[in-house]
Amino acid sequence: INPKFLFYFLQSRIFRRVLFKNLGGTNINNLTFSMISGIDIPFPPDVKQTEIVEFLDDIKNRYRNLQSSATIDFHRAKREIEQLILNPDRNE
Repeated sequence: INPKFLFYFLQSRIFRRVLFKNLGGTNINNLTFSMISGIDIPFPPDVKQTEIVEFLDDIKNRYRNLQSSATIDFHRAKREIEQLILNPDRNE
């Protein structure tokens, strides 16, 4: 199994739904192996696992880039607004 495929699957909503259904009232911090050992994990062929991992990695990288760009734009706009507030006559 591709370790990243397993990682992504264990973070998926599908797995979490099944997990919480099986847990009942148990807190996730109190999980034991016996609580999760009966959960079926789909293992597609290696090629498909690799495709899924590459697709999710690409989305994750695009998300990080957009997040970084948004942070830069936010700080730039914040500085511009501060300049407008502090020097209203210079910006006319």
